[in-house]
Amino acid sequence: MKEKLDKLLKLELNELDKLDLEKELSNLKLTSHKIYQEYLLEKHGNCEKALEIKANNKRLSKIHHLYSLAKRIEDKREKERIELQKKMLRDFDNHQGEP
Repeated sequence: MKEKLDKLLKLELNELDKLDLEKELSNLKLTSHKIYQEYLLEKHGNCEKALEIKANNKRLSKIHHLYSLAKRIEDKREKERIELQKKMLRDFDNHQGEP
């Protein structure tokens, strides 16, 4: 009789251990799912940041291009202004030399 009770007790303990293991496994699954969700959110955030950086770099490149273009135009106008002043001085000098 005692042996039967011991066997029954062992079976009950085994069942309890199985339940504990199943509960622990379930908790681990939930934890791993939460960690995976956090990873996906972080990955999504990183992708958004990368796209934002790419867009900012594109804008910066356009601004740099426009600045370079404006600088070339300004330099060309300055050169034309200097050439015009030189021409006016030559014309004035030529005109002064005439009687």
